[in-house]
Amino acid sequence: MSIICEQLLKIEYGTRFSDLGLEPLRVISDMYYQVGSNEYVCASTWEDDPGAVVFYGFAWVASDGVAEWVFMRNSLADDEASVRPPDCLLPEPGMYSYRAVVEYGKRVDPENFNDVVLGPCQVSFKDLTYYYRRAVPSESEYPIAIEVDLREWKHVRFG
Repeated sequence: MSIICEQLLKIEYGTRFSDLGLEPLRVISDMYYQVGSNEYVCASTWEDDPGAVVFYGFAWVASDGVAEWVFMRNSLADDEASVRPPDCLLPEPGMYSYRAVVEYGKRVDPENFNDVVLGPCQVSFKDLTYYYRRAVPSESEYPIAIEVDLREWKHVRFG
């Protein structure tokens, strides 16, 4: 069974992967389970029950090569795919440009906003991380991946 981003947004953090009724197409690093053509469930063992693998988020990726780059840091796997991401993962429908996402993130979540240029360029705020291929993407470039991470500790700041 395949699942799409709109359905993944409705899954609660901590849901057992086995309860999702999904058969992964492939698994990367024992954490990323491909469940659709561009969708990967992010799941790992639960600290309260080490035998249980639970949902903590998901990612939309432009291609399998992009998944290898983003999840495994294998830049040679990037296949230069360019696919418009689903509107449900964008700050606003049609808002995909790097500059617009950066401005939005700074405005709505300045405390947790982060803009990193290591490997794929990353813009993070709230539970979202947008990945771009280049350090300074053009206005017409789509994100190559969007990750939704629901783990609470993700927002803990040290120092």
